[in-house]
Amino acid sequence: MAEFRTRLVAPILYVALIWAVTIAAWLIPGAMAMLALVPRTEYGITGILSMPLVHLGPQHLIANSVPLLMLGCLISIRHGHRYFLTATFTCTGASGLLLWTFGRSAMHIGASGIVFAWFGLLLIQSFLPAPRNATIRLRERVIDVCISVGVMFVYGSMLWGLLPTDQRISWDGHLAGFVGGILTAWLGRHSSWGRKQSQN
Repeated sequence: MAEFRTRLVAPILYVALIWAVTIAAWLIPGAMAMLALVPRTEYGITGILSMPLVHLGPQHLIANSVPLLMLGCLISIRHGHRYFLTATFTCTGASGLLLWTFGRSAMHIGASGIVFAWFGLLLIQSFLPAPRNATIRLRERVIDVCISVGVMFVYGSMLWGLLPTDQRISWDGHLAGFVGGILTAWLGRHSSWGRKQSQN
């Protein structure tokens, strides 16, 4: 039970950090624009890492916080807090870089890209083959399949967010996040940090 509680700490602290930075950005003039991601601009490149930490308003912040807690805790419980931290950083960098390179010319803020990245990671992990010269135990594979099915059942409607149905919504950020999550899942499966940290 103590280990279970320990694995919840990292995702909870991550969401708390988002709340703290967002509230500070509301209070400091110009902070929101400074932390936003603006594709293909020098001043917007810092947003690759900072964009998930700021939100436009309370509704935006709360709407992202719930799935962040749910999916983040699921990743940390399944793979350990070190995997969670490494995967979150990788998801942030990969999805942010994709959005900065290919996204629409607009100011992008919010952690919905991370939500979609974690969603993509959890959804695809059960379909990834074992790395060369390695095997995945049946029990581990069954757990991953159950997680993928459960995530799809609860959050499957999120897939509509990958389509350009509303220009006010950063659908390209969602798509970049989803692809970034799949890439992170693959890296975790085929790298030492993923295999070792999943045991923590």
